[in-house]
Amino acid sequence: MMKTENKSRLVLLYTLIVLALPSWLFAEKLDIFDSRAPFPADIWFDAEKVPDLEKMPAEGIKDALAQFVRAEGKARDGKARNLLSLAIGYLQLRNKDYSAALATLRKRIKGNFALEDYRLRYESIAFRERALLEMGKNRPLKAMADLEKAINLALEIYQTYPESPFMEDTPRFLAQCEKDLGDAYFKVFNYKSAWRSYQRALMRDFAGNRDHVVEVSRSLAKTYETAGDPGAAVEIYGYLLKNFKDPVTEEAFRQFMEKRGPELKSSGMAVDSFVALLSETGKKGERVEQNGKTDRK
Repeated sequence: MMKTENKSRLVLLYTLIVLALPSWLFAEKLDIFDSRAPFPADIWFDAEKVPDLEKMPAEGIKDALAQFVRAEGKARDGKARNLLSLAIGYLQLRNKDYSAALATLRKRIKGNFALEDYRLRYESIAFRERALLEMGKNRPLKAMADLEKAINLALEIYQTYPESPFMEDTPRFLAQCEKDLGDAYFKVFNYKSAWRSYQRALMRDFAGNRDHVVEVSRSLAKTYETAGDPGAAVEIYGYLLKNFKDPVTEEAFRQFMEKRGPELKSSGMAVDSFVALLSETGKKGERVEQNGKTDRK
């Protein structure tokens, strides 16, 4: 049963607009499971070729959206409308119209959709991107609500669709969302929840996670310090200095020691061993900006 379902799914994926596979560029019909009843693409699109959505330049998205909306209006088959709605939602996502993308993906795709993991993936991305915009507007509570939804959708892919092409990237995406959620909790002074989110983010294992580990660990150290536990913070900084050569971490630790060093030393904590781990650049008093560049004093 699983092999038959996977084979049918591959046929569907091979012919789907949203994936923009090379064979699609000259497709005349969209075949969804039943090859005897394909969807005629030529009655939907003005162009001679079906648009390649993934490679489409940003300036072409507006026209493509209008084209797909017209096509959706012409479609009479539910499966066809679902596919076109998925494409519309994807284009709105690429166009950074995250609320519109969510409305399309959540309300206009009906019934048992064969590409549910694609819908979930695009929804989760839209929720996270909208959350980041809310954080930029200093609205962490709204950001938290969107990030929780993004995490739940990503977990649904992970738990329900083991054959999804998004499985490999899901741990990375979850880790990003959990780090963002920790940042939102930190902004509202909920340090315990921030700590939990950062810990979950650190537990996600994915290829090329070095920068993620460093960044989340720094956030965790800041959370400990702000919550009144500088001893735990210095231990994290020590771990980072021993294992990662990172100028932003060195500058964060230097500033931490300027503020907390005397207090830690007076409590009897041996912090000089951590200071010794600073690179020669850090010891010479060069300030490091958040982009990693140095500013000589």
